Amino acid sequence: MAKPFKGGTIVLACSGPSLNKINPFSLGYPVVAISTAIRADAFKYRRPHAWVLVDMPVDKKLYKGKRGQFLHTKQSLQHWKNPEVLKVMPSYRRKKIQNKGPNQFKFYRYDTIEDKKKRKRPETEEVFNGKMPFVRGPGMSITFGLQWCHYVGIRTIIFTGCDLVAPSIETKYAYNIEHKDKQKRFNKDQLSRVKNTLKRWYPIAQRKGFKWYNWQSGPVLGSIIPPFHRVRIS
Repeated sequence: MAKPFKGGTIVLACSGPSLNKINPFSLGYPVVAISTAIRADAFKYRRPHAWVLVDMPVDKKLYKGKRGQFLHTKQSLQHWKNPEVLKVMPSYRRKKIQNKGPNQFKFYRYDTIEDKKKRKRPETEEVFNGKMPFVRGPGMSITFGLQWCHYVGIRTIIFTGCDLVAPSIETKYAYNIEHKDKQKRFNKDQLSRVKNTLKRWYPIAQRKGFKWYNWQSGPVLGSIIPPFHRVRIS
């Protein structure tokens, strides 16, 4: 059974199309899937070691186009039901999870919108400080996931599929989107906000002794963090 990691290195698999350029399992490090990246071909035959998601997934039959939810595909539903896949979620989602095994779900305190408004200190003073609640950021699953990784002891994160740029919703993801997906509003500004957040947070991670690398995610992330080379990490 997967458990929170105690240290070392992980591959952080985000949902951008560059995820299809590589095999995230090929390095031999644990793989953490972020949100809808679970729908990519990389996880068709292999399960991630952990799956971080903030939004609640919903069944197609029940989909109402509500914000804060994404569609379950057959593939993502298999991982959702698999007790060997650790699901990492904010604690405010706990009450919506039924039939949860003792080790299948882990919940961590994360800012709600109201919590974020009440914060008096800048986010840069709170992020990666080893405490909860985690700071609420744009592209919530990735910013939540980053904080969780370092909170549980991960020292090195290898980003893949973190493109941070897309001209349309059809080109935003590593998987083919469905008709219902297209009902979601495509917001280019959100990708820019995630990029700017990573630019603010990376120096903090460096000061804490954490290492981030870009594994073929493209030039946008490459302008923020250094490229990953297989020989760099033993």
